[in-house]
Amino acid sequence: NGKPVERLMHHQDGKIFMKQEEIPFYQKQTRLVLQNCGHMDSESIQEYIGRGGYKSLINVFGSMEPKEVCKLIQDSGLRGRGGGD
Repeated sequence: NGKPVERLMHHQDGKIFMKQEEIPFYQKQTRLVLQNCGHMDSESIQEYIGRGGYKSLINVFGSMEPKEVCKLIQDSGLRGRGGGD
């Protein structure tokens, strides 16, 4: 019917919050990884690119040498989870 379902909303101190960003706990946080979640069409590659998607990939292929890429990854400290590190 298009109406919000109140029982599924966040309740705190007698108040009802319809949106996550209105909840006091979340107001103190900055979303980084999921900053575009809920703000774009997740099935649109054009929208992803328009929001900066693939920027690092373009940088790697467009202006870095393979040795620079390897050093960047090694220096980052990133490790795989599949046992291949």
